[in-house]
Amino acid sequence: MTQSSLLGTTFFGLDLTQIIEHLTNYRRQVSRKVLLLEFASSSLTLAQIGFSDQEVNFTSVTRVSLPEGAVERGVPTDPAKMASLIKSICKKEGIRARRTAVVLPADVAFTKLLNLPSTLTPEQAREYVSNPEAGLQIPIPLSQTDFDIAPTVLPIITEGSLQVKPYFLTAIPERLVSQLIETLQAADLELTSVDLSFNCQLRLFSADIAGLCPGDVLIHLEFTLDCTYMTFVGASGPLSLVRLSTIREFTLPELDDIQSEAALAE
Repeated sequence: MTQSSLLGTTFFGLDLTQIIEHLTNYRRQVSRKVLLLEFASSSLTLAQIGFSDQEVNFTSVTRVSLPEGAVERGVPTDPAKMASLIKSICKKEGIRARRTAVVLPADVAFTKLLNLPSTLTPEQAREYVSNPEAGLQIPIPLSQTDFDIAPTVLPIITEGSLQVKPYFLTAIPERLVSQLIETLQAADLELTSVDLSFNCQLRLFSADIAGLCPGDVLIHLEFTLDCTYMTFVGASGPLSLVRLSTIREFTLPELDDIQSEAALAE
């Protein structure tokens, strides 16, 4: 006697494809899991995370190589093609998460330490930076970016007759953000957050950063195939980001399935 698969697309000759698609979409809509995407210059890394019993569980961790020119500063150059790739990987790996968090490389952002009047509140400081008449020396038009500024623990200094406080500026071109949003929309994914690689990595030792004294600085190094990013970090967070050119190719370790599982477990 033969037995048909319970996961087939027909039932007594009736085509159930549309019903299965509706059920799959519904499960994606109500799923509490989150899809993680990390774009690099020549690769895309995906993972699905879920939460249970106050634990974070990673599943379907996958990295695929991308052809040259597929991304520009970590953002897809062809949203339709990248969306098709993401959808195919999710289908192959059985990833049902729809909510998506994206990590971009530091290259996508412009960062700078700005000295702003010390009397400003953080909200007023943002308005001050947005005002083109403020006379700030910024080489890019902030009106064409998605930017954020954060006060630092660096001491207040005097410039002429004005006391100023250092703020850390991070700006991403709107054009690149729009390409990213278009990619996820084409892949039927809901964008919940976008962050930069160095910010994500700094959260891994947030307790150490919070314990820094006002005059202490921690140096964080991120090694990539293209360069090394050196971030100077104070108790308030990043203070400066420096890009160091590579002097030789960094060889990634080759791990088998058992080694990969052990690394993820650690």
